[in-house]
Amino acid sequence: MLMKTLVVIPVRDFADAKSRLEPLLEPSRREGLARWLCERTLMFFRDRMPEQDVLVVTACETIAQLASSYGAAVLREPYASGMSAAAQLAAEWSCAHGYDSQLLIPADIAQLDEVELRTLINHPRPVPSVLISPAHDRGTNALLTTPPNVLPFHFGPYSSDQHRNAAQQRGITCSLVHLPKLRFDIDTPDDLAHLASQSNEPAHQSEAACGDLPSPAPQPGAASAPAPSRPQGLSMLALAGIGDIRPGDDLADILVKAIQGNDVQLKDGDILVIAHKVVSKAEGQVVSLETIKPGEEARQLATQLNKDPRKVEVILRESRRVVRSFKHPQQAEGVLIAEHRLGFICANAAVDESNVGEENTVILLPRDPDNSARRLCAALEETFAVRLGVVITDTFGRPWRMGLVNVAIGLANVPAQVSLVGDQDAFGRELAVTIPALADEIAAASGLLMSKNGKTPAILFQGVDWEPAHSSATDLIRPQKEDLFR
Repeated sequence: MLMKTLVVIPVRDFADAKSRLEPLLEPSRREGLARWLCERTLMFFRDRMPEQDVLVVTACETIAQLASSYGAAVLREPYASGMSAAAQLAAEWSCAHGYDSQLLIPADIAQLDEVELRTLINHPRPVPSVLISPAHDRGTNALLTTPPNVLPFHFGPYSSDQHRNAAQQRGITCSLVHLPKLRFDIDTPDDLAHLASQSNEPAHQSEAACGDLPSPAPQPGAASAPAPSRPQGLSMLALAGIGDIRPGDDLADILVKAIQGNDVQLKDGDILVIAHKVVSKAEGQVVSLETIKPGEEARQLATQLNKDPRKVEVILRESRRVVRSFKHPQQAEGVLIAEHRLGFICANAAVDESNVGEENTVILLPRDPDNSARRLCAALEETFAVRLGVVITDTFGRPWRMGLVNVAIGLANVPAQVSLVGDQDAFGRELAVTIPALADEIAAASGLLMSKNGKTPAILFQGVDWEPAHSSATDLIRPQKEDLFR
């Protein structure tokens, strides 16, 4: 049985909307754009989904009258109190009027799609439950709550994370429904460029709303591939001035000062790539070999490989297992290929003596590299008020290939992989297994500037085309059942 669902659209005063477009649009055009998007949303539900009940929540009389003219019900706020408060007020109204579910939709979605919205509304769901359709920046572009007041609302940056956490804390079934058109709302100049490249509206409508958009709507006969919302290129900058890191140093503060000292203007979507050694040193992941007493296995392997038995003992402690031991005749000491406790297959379990700064001392990987990346990312985002990604790297060798490359061992926001399955190649052939390892690609590129002498351990990427994800660097480890060589 289908549940009785109310569509809720909170709308703030048009004059106060779209403040993040201030660098691009003057106030009258921002107001016109907000009105145009709102009217387009109301018209969509009136014409494409007329059977669907719609409630507009607003404190503005002009918007209330506009909503009524399109056949929507209106819930007046006593004053403009923000989207979260409006959603809560609507949830109480929905429950009082006998609705099983509430679907909250912003008024500024770039392209509403009937199939996507019906997919959401008709999605089988238990009671209680929460369905989230995340925005491209990890906000919430659709939130279906059953019953309407099943959880508190937290709109704002990363609100899809907050809504999912709130549901999980309450033991409520929560699902993410990724809908490609619903992902995009209009908040930033990049969003506006995306709207211009995708919109099928007649040109005079967009011009009347906000003036010339950054690029024209596609014309009949034009290439089917949409114009990208970001430039086709990227820049990398090695941050100078980081200096030597000691255990206990506030690495986040050091990175903030380095960014400021390099006169860099951070933007939404920038990615900071950091060598693990500065992270490990700041977190105290260094071991003095003077404190290590090697066991029997370590002594035996050390003899075979001509290695310091104390170092071999540290390697064994950092490992789940030794995959292979080998000593090349022309090398002074051999190597242990080990499965690190985090799952990475690497030389000597990533235990390293370079760039330590002290004799008889080795550096280990961070205890939890993903958590280290998340903490650094959160501190930088709070300081600079932008959405960032962080990748922590180490240098690994590769089977069947010579040389070393940087790989991702810790991630914050950056997706480990990006699936292109279902997309088409340049000749229209559907891609079946194409899944680039985006985090490793970024890590490897950072090695072009991340010198091995430890002087440039942080590289800032700008212009990478990516979408935030809840990834772990361990997502890049091939499962053993799929590994043909283990």
